[in-house]
Amino acid sequence: MDDRIAYSETSAMALLAHPPSTTTPSAPVLVPHPHPRRPRRGASTSSRLKKHKAKAMKWVRRIHLYSGLALVPFVLLYGLSGLFFNHPALGSDLSEELVTAEGLHDAGVFALRPAAALGTAVVAGLQATDEGDGFAADPRYPATYTGSFSLQQSGDEATWFLASGADLQEARIVSRPQRRATDRPLRIELRDVDAGAASVTASLESLLGVRSGATESRWRRVPSLEFGLLDADGVAHAGQFDLRSRRLEIEPRESAASATDFITLAKRMHKAHGYPDEAGTTRWFWAILADTMGVAMVIWGLSGLAMWWQMKNLRRVGAVAVVVGIAAAIALAKGFLGA
Repeated sequence: MDDRIAYSETSAMALLAHPPSTTTPSAPVLVPHPHPRRPRRGASTSSRLKKHKAKAMKWVRRIHLYSGLALVPFVLLYGLSGLFFNHPALGSDLSEELVTAEGLHDAGVFALRPAAALGTAVVAGLQATDEGDGFAADPRYPATYTGSFSLQQSGDEATWFLASGADLQEARIVSRPQRRATDRPLRIELRDVDAGAASVTASLESLLGVRSGATESRWRRVPSLEFGLLDADGVAHAGQFDLRSRRLEIEPRESAASATDFITLAKRMHKAHGYPDEAGTTRWFWAILADTMGVAMVIWGLSGLAMWWQMKNLRRVGAVAVVVGIAAAIALAKGFLGA
């Protein structure tokens, strides 16, 4: 009994200390802000600029990618033909031989007179003439040798080429087998065939002479007549008739292309430039493609710079590469200008 009384007293005291709440919890009261916040104009403009920039860079990447993919065959053609120009023996039947300075000495080939001494002698000889009175050597441009030695000789079985620099430290000898008699074009003079080119060229010379006042003309190019021929055995040949010289050249058509034929074709395509007079021809489309390649290379360079600038962690390394490239281009340009 005493225990129950004590428990009741304790419970009563607890209720008195923490009376139960007789009210229900009220909902949170929303107090309006005296000045409601609005999006800042600067933040909105910055967000739009970022979106436009991202969209523009997406287009830059797409143009860079798809133009490169579309022009891959022609980029490879330019690259390979450039290698063929710098290395004539590559993929051909040419043979090369390098003659060292010792070999040149054994053949009786020795160095030229020093450029400075020869320059002094030339200037002295110039000053001794009436026309050279008053001339003197310019110390800003000392005398140097330019150009090289180049020699060609034709033998019974091959054509030989020799090339050496002015310093005569080495010489390169290249031999190319002679074309077979059956591969050489057949040339026939057809003086009795008149294409009417003489009167046309004379009229054109007169038309230009009225404007230029020149009395002499030199024709750079004249149309030719091309057609197909079959010999007695039915072998296909190609005929080309020069309208001015009235010379006919006949060559057999090769049915199978060799590696040498591809190299020759690649070099011809690489050097081809300018628009022909007649539109719609193969050369005309090739000229359009050359323009496309030129524009595309400019786009690749500019778009590459733009994409590099977006990668902040590579800006320093990229800047070094750009500076090195510009410095190399300037040095090469100065070297060619001086030569």
